[in-house]
Parts: sequence; C-alpha cells; structure tokens
Amino acid sequence: MVRFKHISSWFVLCTMCMSGASGAWAWNSLQSGGRCKQTNISCRSTIGNAGGAGSCCDPRQSNILTCETQNECQGGSPHKWKTLPYQWQLNLNNMAGQSGYQGISASQIESATKLAHDAWTKPTCTGFTHKYNGQTSSRASTGDRKNIVFLASPSNWAQMGLPSAALAVTRPIASGSTLYDTDIVVNPVPGGRPWGITPNVGRSNMDYADVMAHEVGHALGFGHAGPKSSLMYFSIRGVGPVFSGLSSDEEAGVCTIYPVTKCSSDAQCGGGCRVCTNGTCQQKTVSPATSACKGCTTDAQCGSGAQCVSVGGQMRCLTTCATGDCCPSGNTCKSLSGKRVCAPDSGACPALSCSNNTQCGAGEICAGGTCQKACQNDSECPTGSGCRNNVCTQLAPGKLGQPCSSQLPCESGLSCFQTSKGQLCSRECGSSSSAGFPAGQQGAQCNGSSCDNGASCVGFRSSTGTTQVCITRCTSSTVCNNVGGKCFRLSGSNFAGCFCQSDSDCKSGQSCNKTVLGPLGLGLGACGTPAATTCPSGYACTPVSGKQVCVPGGATNNCGNGTCDAGETCSSCAQDCACPSGQTCQGGTCQTNASNNCGNGTCDANEDCTSCAQDCPCVSGKRCNNGVCETFTPPATCGNGTCDATEDCTTCAQDCPCGTGKQCTNGVCLAPPSTEPTSPTSDAGNTQEPTSPDGSVIDKESGQKQAGQLGQPCKADGTCEPGGFCYTKEDGSNICLLEEDPRIKPAGCGCHTPSTHIPLSLTFFLLFLFGLRRRHRPAR
Repeated sequence: MVRFKHISSWFVLCTMCMSGASGAWAWNSLQSGGRCKQTNISCRSTIGNAGGAGSCCDPRQSNILTCETQNECQGGSPHKWKTLPYQWQLNLNNMAGQSGYQGISASQIESATKLAHDAWTKPTCTGFTHKYNGQTSSRASTGDRKNIVFLASPSNWAQMGLPSAALAVTRPIASGSTLYDTDIVVNPVPGGRPWGITPNVGRSNMDYADVMAHEVGHALGFGHAGPKSSLMYFSIRGVGPVFSGLSSDEEAGVCTIYPVTKCSSDAQCGGGCRVCTNGTCQQKTVSPATSACKGCTTDAQCGSGAQCVSVGGQMRCLTTCATGDCCPSGNTCKSLSGKRVCAPDSGACPALSCSNNTQCGAGEICAGGTCQKACQNDSECPTGSGCRNNVCTQLAPGKLGQPCSSQLPCESGLSCFQTSKGQLCSRECGSSSSAGFPAGQQGAQCNGSSCDNGASCVGFRSSTGTTQVCITRCTSSTVCNNVGGKCFRLSGSNFAGCFCQSDSDCKSGQSCNKTVLGPLGLGLGACGTPAATTCPSGYACTPVSGKQVCVPGGATNNCGNGTCDAGETCSSCAQDCACPSGQTCQGGTCQTNASNNCGNGTCDANEDCTSCAQDCPCVSGKRCNNGVCETFTPPATCGNGTCDATEDCTTCAQDCPCGTGKQCTNGVCLAPPSTEPTSPTSDAGNTQEPTSPDGSVIDKESGQKQAGQLGQPCKADGTCEPGGFCYTKEDGSNICLLEEDPRIKPAGCGCHTPSTHIPLSLTFFLLFLFGLRRRHRPAR
C-alpha cells in the first residue's frame, strides 16, 4: 500500500543533502530563510504538498528524485529543538481496544509509541534524547508548549475536519529555527484499516510503530525524503510489518542536527536512562533479574531485584525498574499490579518451559512441556480454541455436524446454526436463497441482515427502489483474492467492492452470482458458492430459524417435490413456494412490492428513519436506531465546549458541530449523499455504470473505457471527471488520477491541501493512504 503525507501550502520542508560517493540520496530538514537551488524562489521545504506550493519539488512529479538533488531548498537555518531531552506525553483518549485498535491494550500502544521515539536515539553518533512524561488528559493544542501524542476518536477526527484517508497529522511549531511545540494526532481507522503493534502486525494492518516513527521525525524538524528506503519517504513503506527503524539517511540527519556533545555529568544527558560515560552521553546498561519471566505466585519466589506481576495474562517475575525508570533492552518501565517493573515491549514474556506445575505461574498448569493457562470451559479460551484437559487448545474448524460456538468457528462453507441437537456446523440446503446461493454470501440480498465472512450489507439505488446486497469492501486485489472476484470501483463513487463479470473472475468452486445485482443494470455480480440442494447420507434438510439446513437425522427433505409443504417457505424452498407476480419474498413471507417514494417529503408506510432519513427524520432529543427513533440522554460532558470521546454530532451537537458542507448522519459528520452506491442508512444516487478493476467506467455500447475517467487519458480540454486531476507524466502523456481516493493508484505523490478546518498558519504533515501497492525496501 502507498500512503502519502503532506504539509499545508503555508508550511514547508527544507533540505540538507548528505551525498556519498555512491550517489546516496538526501535527508531533509525543515528550515527558515531558504531558497530553491535552481528556481531561486523562497522556500522552507524541498519536497512539499501536491502542487509544490512553498517548496521546491512537487511529490507528484515523476522526476521527484532528480528535483530533490538538483533543486533542493538551501541556505536557511534548520529547525531543531535547542533544549534536550525532547519531552512528550501520550493521551490514549480511551481508544485502547476501540475502533482501529481492537485487541490492542493501552500498554502495547504506550510501548510502541516509546519504541518509535527511541528509534531516533539509536545511532551512536547522535546526542538526541527524549523523555516520556507519562499519560495525560491534555489534548493537542497549539502554542501550549506541550508535546502531545493524541489518539483521536472517530468523532474527534471528523470534528477536526481531517480526511479519512490520512493516517496521522503532525503539527510542529517554530520561532525562527527553534521548535517549541509539536503535536501528533493519529487516525483511529487509518484508511479503513486496523492498526497493528510491533511485533504482532498483521498483513492487512497499518504498522503503528512505523507511522509513529515517521511522525516523530517531523516533530524533530525533519521533512519528507525521496528515496523509498527512507523512513521519511513521502509515501508509506507498505502494509503489514514494515518497521525497521531509521535508514542511513535519517541516521545522517539526526547526527548532523543533533550531534553528540561532550558531557561532564549525567544531567547533561537528559537524565533518565542516559548517562555520561567518558565524556559522552550513552544509554545506561541494566541487566535483567535472574528470575525475569519465570512463573510465580508471590514476590518471594522472584528473589532480589524482581517482583511477581501479571503480564500478558500470566503471573511472571519481572525486573524492578532501576533509578530513573531504566530497564534492560527490549523492556519499558511500567506500573503493573501496582508495582514499577520492566515489562517486555512485546506485551508478554516468551513461552515458559516446564516439567511440572510448580514451575508455572498462578492459574497455569504444565502441559506439553510449556506453562499454559488453565481453563474450565470453552468460553475462557480465545476464538478457535477449546478447553481440553483443562488447557486451551487450538482446534481445527468444525466440519459438518460438529459442535460450534462463538469460540469454535466452522470450516469454510459452513455456518454455526442453533438446531434441536445443539449448535452445529451446517450449510443450507434445498433452495434457501435465490438461485441456490445461501443467504449471507456475497451477492445475496441482505435487507439489513448480517453478511458472512466480513461482507457488508450495502444499498444500491435503481429505478425500482433500493436493494441491499452483501458485498465485500476492498482496497486492493489482495482482499478479493481471498473471497473471490476483482476489486471494482463504481463510477461517481468512492465505494469499491469485490465484484465479478463472469465465473472466470471467481475462485475454484465459486460462480458469479448476478441474480440480485444483474437486474440493477450494473453488469456485475459477486462470487459465491452455490448451496448443495441435497444433504449427505445421515442428514436431513430441516427447517431451522426460517432456513433449511442439513441436520443429522431430522425430518424428510421434501423441498423440490412441487408442493409447498408445512415448514417450507418462499425463502427455505423457493421452487415449491414461489411468490406470485407483484410480490417478493421478505423474511420467508410473500409481500406486495412497495414503490420507492423516498424523497417525496412524506414518511410512507414502507419507510423509516434508516431507510429514508430525509422523509422520516427523528425529532430533537431522539436518534435513529435500526429504523426506530429512540430517546437518548446526552453525555454528562455535553456542554463543556469540547467534543469528548463519548460525544458526537447527534448526542451533543453543541460540542460537536459539523463543519461547512457536512451534515450529521448517525453521529458522524459526512458530506451530503450524492451518488451510488449508498450504505443501507443513506438514500442517494442512481444506477451505476459497470467499471473495470482499475476504476474506469466501461461504455455499455463499445465496451471501452472513457477518456477523462480515473486511470484513463485526460479529456481533450485537459480535464477529468469530478474529483480527479490531469497528471502529466515524464514522457509527455497524461492520465486522470484521484486526489484523495485510497483505491486509486497514482503515479506519484498524491499530497493535498488540508481541510479548511485546519488553521493555515500552522505546519501540518498529513500522512495519506492512496493506492494499494507494497513497496519493497532495498537491502542496506
């Protein structure tokens, strides 16, 4: 994946080139009073915003590396912190475990944030130091001379007017060349993806430590760089685990701006864990206690220099923090179980080998040669594991007829059903959904019901009304490779989903289901696995919660005998219980089709505040919840002038007003709906044209892509479709690219001017998520 940062046109970067004999590229420092080497214009940056305002080079240029070396910003004074250590605090804002931080603890976020700061102290040639002053409730604020890392909530991010595609924003403020205030604000859901914490960063996660280390670089006075191997590269280094610390470029930069200075006392090194040794500031060496990470039940079992605490859900001996909260490498001083100990940065101790239970911690037993948490039932174990012999054991996904639960999922193609014989893994049979595709699969009509395997229930508007279909949202072809289909972006919309045009677009065993999407005029379908019409020997197709599923034993399967028998419905056996003309099957019952009158100013019988908010708005003091206007009590903090994490534009409009051009929709400030497709809660747009996987519109008559569409040559007058810009490539040809859509892959940097909600007198570095493409870093 490619991400981009940018600064506002009112704030720029400066460059100080460090080139070796091999032609190594530059690192860039912000500066005051610089001028571009070739063009001789005033600058404060070498690589700046899209458009290049205030800087010497536009990151969208195809020759950005050439520009960086031949037209650098030079001759000014580099920005830096004159007083060290650089002191900062972290405001978690109650976001641990929430939004894009699902499954991530506060201590893990704290450790990863410190790790990102530590990266800039590692080179032995630098005298840069930092000091973490703990957590705070202070929010990012200009001019308060506090350096805050703030984890924004979704409502905070929206109220700040920041783009959803931006990963983070850094705001360093300087007087002359002296930095005196900086804040880093982090997007709770970066580009719609979850965060990952080193070393447990999933392949589809954004690497929190890598993004944070990049932002810290801005906070210290460094700007973007051109080489892809640089931490400060103007695009992200990839999706998944990519954090590897500073490149040689950043090491040269931090050692030049913050060189090692001679010292005569520890105080000159910033205190803490850096001490003055032989006239230079060095990291204090701390050895772990001999009992570190051994199992325990009391402090006495840990011996001198260690205490018994709970870490990662296990009772372990951890080294007591030394003076100044110093710890062995790979550990950070934290308060656990009310004790100051050196906790592993990974969040847990390594697996502990054992030969008997006495070597394990409280609540553990020795099983298979390692200490494991004891359990009594499956609910105590993580998803995919079950309690076997008092130990949580990883289990294979359930097969047909095997027990299942929220902890014990079924194998692919099966779902967990509550039957008369308990919760069992099974599949639908007979004809439980249109064309034999089970409900919940991609391409199946959902009508607000849940979809399987991460698919979303998305509303598509056509001349006959709004139809809701299960579709998997995508940001790259990788997502669709896992579920079937190709990643298509619908014309005139930022929505991208896994669609298909034929069976060849699907995985083996799948078919392109156009039963629901086809009549909408999209020319697309979605890949699904047709349901088997019969059950294997020993199973019967039995009604279960309005569906027909294979259950061991059970009643005789009569679906398909031409008679709508007792227990069969239009959804469980459509071939025997088909609805008459003018009616459709809804929830197993044939109902007369209602015309779509949304927008006529009247809340009709078939409309509610979810399906047609414009005709059925909730009155003041109530909010829409699944089609019903319910009374809510404003949070106790409402009215304090701050949009707190528990508030949004619905529950407390006075603290969380929407900006110009946006409206409050289900508690989130969004642009007014305009084009297809819409989510089930919105009501806008018309039937969409089919598009190719690169997002271009396909002409229905010729089958060719149209000029002016994204990814295609610009129109004759040099314009593109709304939201795009005409980009001239190095060979003189042009192409239409999208300024802010993370699903379009631009040829260069897609930096932008921040929202008008951001004060232009400040320096902002916005890190954007654009096209999805993994960038491989060269070995160094």
